[in-house]
Amino acid sequence: MNKTVSVNISGLMFVLDEEAFSRLSLYLRDLRSHFAGREGEGEIVSDIESRIAELLQSRLNDQKEVIGIQDVDWVIGVLGQPWQMEEEPAEAQEEKAEEPKATTRRLYRDLARAKVGGVAAGLGHYFRVDPIVFRIIFVALLFLKGVGSLVYILLWAFIPAAPSHKVFDDGGEKRKTADGRPHRQLFRDPDNKKVAGVAAGLGHFFNVDPLIFRLLFVILTFASGIGAIAYIVLWVVAPVARTTSDKLRMKGQPVNVENIERTIQEEVDRLGRKMSEMGAEAGQGLRNAGRQAGPALGSLVKVFARIVSIIVGILFFIIGFALLVVFSAFVSGWEGFTFFEDFEIPFALSDALSLVFTDPGLAQLAVISLGAFLLIPVIMLLYVSLRLIIGNSFQLPGLGNIAGVLWVLSIIGLGFSGYKLGSDFRETGKTELVNNEIVNKGKLVIIARDTNSGKGDPVLVFDNQRFMLEKKNGWTNFLIMPHLYIEKAPAGEMPSMKVEAIAKGEEEDIARERSRGIEYPVEYRNDTLFLPVWLRFDASEGLRAQRINVRINLPDSSLVTFDPALADYFDNNPRSFWRSREFAGRSYMLTANGFEKNP
Repeated sequence: MNKTVSVNISGLMFVLDEEAFSRLSLYLRDLRSHFAGREGEGEIVSDIESRIAELLQSRLNDQKEVIGIQDVDWVIGVLGQPWQMEEEPAEAQEEKAEEPKATTRRLYRDLARAKVGGVAAGLGHYFRVDPIVFRIIFVALLFLKGVGSLVYILLWAFIPAAPSHKVFDDGGEKRKTADGRPHRQLFRDPDNKKVAGVAAGLGHFFNVDPLIFRLLFVILTFASGIGAIAYIVLWVVAPVARTTSDKLRMKGQPVNVENIERTIQEEVDRLGRKMSEMGAEAGQGLRNAGRQAGPALGSLVKVFARIVSIIVGILFFIIGFALLVVFSAFVSGWEGFTFFEDFEIPFALSDALSLVFTDPGLAQLAVISLGAFLLIPVIMLLYVSLRLIIGNSFQLPGLGNIAGVLWVLSIIGLGFSGYKLGSDFRETGKTELVNNEIVNKGKLVIIARDTNSGKGDPVLVFDNQRFMLEKKNGWTNFLIMPHLYIEKAPAGEMPSMKVEAIAKGEEEDIARERSRGIEYPVEYRNDTLFLPVWLRFDASEGLRAQRINVRINLPDSSLVTFDPALADYFDNNPRSFWRSREFAGRSYMLTANGFEKNP
């Protein structure tokens, strides 16, 4: 029967047998003796004790509650003897620690280090990588239609929990990378952080400059917003390296006595240098206070001006970023993005302009010119805002000259393409489709035709006029609502119906030919007007103010009945007259004063 002793090590209670207690007490006494009189002595010994408690904790399980001499020897082998520090490197000390016997690895859920179900921790031990890698993967997969949660639940269900006697290693103390260096763990670095230390921690993990990750996060944030999401996820998932042990694991260094001492000594030296610098600056400031009393007011003005410039720069940056979002929507044609009332673009800029410019080369010139004309001022506004915020140290030599030349060229390109487009609107051509007297007995019923055409197709709205793009049977057509006029016939004239097609062109013959290409099968018979709610023409003709005017002249006091299916036509009619009242499904009396509702 062995006598046991309960001890408190770094806030944790342990039960040691008498021999183990003697060995550990002697080791701690040697450590305190070795570090006596050194800077940071208390912090070094405290961190070593925390590490001892961490290693001893990893040796316990449900079947083992007492620390024996073998456990203490293993801990000392990992940390190393204080007198060996100047004699051999830390790697040599680690080789002396007791190695676990080689066994066939099995996949378990590690409940001791679980965040949810121990799946990620178990995978990390099985593949000998930091469990946080798997946690990040699961979180990332959550954004892929919830696949991450499904995979995690399945693994949780099928992977068994570690048996009570199963003891995982202490976080990879013996695990090494392919080049022989200790395995790194991902932490957030609080000492070199700009926001939360995520980029600095990734820099340690991959052994690269943290600036690379900071640039990646910024670029991905502006490109798609995923950078901010990824940063927040890593902020939540990655723990902060608070203790000396965490910082050593973060840098891939063994957590032993030598490295703990060196790390703390570096911290003490850095703090000492910083305090010395602050003291020197304070002393120099006091010495110069008298000499600088005169220019103090000028310095105050400079500080105030600097603060104002930063505020203005932030304001400019917000405006520039908002304009950049609007420009992106304008160029890429974000659906549902509305710039102004009665104006929306469901197409990309290049697609929209190709509907106006029939010449592909001219359309491309217009796209490039308009894009440069809009984007260059936004870029310059962002550049000015960054200069105001950062200061004159931020400069891109020649940017202003290059931007100015390109902007002038964009204006020239817009002017040329605008001139060529305007010349194609010079002349008006008309074609009469119907011009007949009609037999009317004082009543008219208007029936809607072609109401289902264009449903689900892209719609371009400009100045209350709807242009719908119909793609059918390999052909692309424009659909536009016709203009309907119903008026009282002049005295002495017969009732009549006149339908004319109108289009624009560079020459009148070209414009008239375009008007002939408009399809509009309107029909009148037996006091009934069968009115198609859309006119069609080939999209390759481009938008050249194509239009259909339907004019109906009726006798005084004629009763006009409107088909309920005309509701959408009236709600989106190019003439505000039809949108002013509810005509669809109602009857009105046509008088000299216009339409009067039939009682």
